[in-house]
Amino acid sequence: MNVRTSPDPAFEWTTACIGEPVHFTDQSSAPPWAYITSRQWDFGDGNTSDFNNPSHLYSEDGIFEVALTVQAINGCEITLTQPVTVHSQPEVDFVSSDLCLKEPFTFTDMSTVENSTIAAWDWNFGGKGSSNEQNPTFAFGETGQFEVRLAATSEAGCTDSLTKLVDVFPAPESSFTFYPRFGVSPLTITFNNETEGATGYLWNFGDGSEPVTTPNPQHTYTENGIYYPTLVAYSDMGCADTTYREIKVIPLSVDIAVTDVNYAIKDNFLEVSATLQNLGTLELDTLLLDMKLSGRSPIREKWTGLLRGGDITSYTFNASLPMRPGETYDYVCVEASIPGIPQDDNPDNDTYCKPFESAFRALPPRPNPAREFVEVGFVLPYEGQVEITFFDMYGNTIGSGKREYAPEGISFIKLSTAHLRPGTYFYRITFRESSEVKKFMKW
Repeated sequence: MNVRTSPDPAFEWTTACIGEPVHFTDQSSAPPWAYITSRQWDFGDGNTSDFNNPSHLYSEDGIFEVALTVQAINGCEITLTQPVTVHSQPEVDFVSSDLCLKEPFTFTDMSTVENSTIAAWDWNFGGKGSSNEQNPTFAFGETGQFEVRLAATSEAGCTDSLTKLVDVFPAPESSFTFYPRFGVSPLTITFNNETEGATGYLWNFGDGSEPVTTPNPQHTYTENGIYYPTLVAYSDMGCADTTYREIKVIPLSVDIAVTDVNYAIKDNFLEVSATLQNLGTLELDTLLLDMKLSGRSPIREKWTGLLRGGDITSYTFNASLPMRPGETYDYVCVEASIPGIPQDDNPDNDTYCKPFESAFRALPPRPNPAREFVEVGFVLPYEGQVEITFFDMYGNTIGSGKREYAPEGISFIKLSTAHLRPGTYFYRITFRESSEVKKFMKW
């Protein structure tokens, strides 16, 4: 009896989803003398094919018995049947809405799938952004109409998508000013609405009073305090923008302080910067800053901006001073003043000086000649006590001397000279084991 060799049928397929082609790949094998001459596919839904590697589109989900029959040249025929599961496509849906410019909105996924769950989400917000979250939050940075697309994929790997049009409307730009800017209670404030693109307004004055909807209201604050009035502006499409300001209904104080000075020498030029702090309650928008280098005329520059109470800012002088070869300086000072105000409430902190060297030394007296007082300056490498003693031109001690506890760095002490007769005088500054003598004239 002659036993013929049969082919060995085998096949695989891609993920099967309703509405998407399933690609079948024949992987059958046979020896060269019994090669396969024909294939017959039965897709289990009444459809067949005799292609080597066919594709088939299922119209229903379920389990289908797919059979592949292969026949060899020797007449042997054999069939392999495998169950193929066809999965349902997701029914994609999501909650959207017309939006306002730059307003975050949470897009809510409402997708479902039969006999499975949604495993992945792919959002595209009109080419302006994307997300793989189920319920992402997104804000459009441009106005117009955008296509929002969600592609949902089931655990079985079936994917479908849905696109919705979303209109993004412009939002108003809320803004206002007020006058007066400060005062004590009872203080009536006039609000000037500078909003653009709005048709409705809601004011909240921050003191527990009832909100108002008039465009340019007036309001009286009856108690001292710091308040934050808020304006919410609405457009015809319901888009809103909010802004607030700070109002100080408190007693007025004026105090600008220079809290630090720094310098750098670059390419033989001196660059100076200062740290400024508003220690008062008056908001400052203009300051005059004087840079004083020992032995040279001051340089004045103007700072403009907004410095509220407690705010700190820094300023770098535009002027760079050339440092000539062999030229030395004792210190650099920065003094701040407020235009229109001869003196603030605490003039002692208006000036800050920094020495170029931290070693102990006495600075030239000023003014010289002196009349009612002389300002004694010195530099200390660390904080400690100094003693200042006056002498006449014959070396006689005048008075009992003065002792002061001074901080590290540069200090100036103003001493009265009203009791001295016109003439030449000296003073000696002693710090620990070191001392220096300076001369000044009294007239």
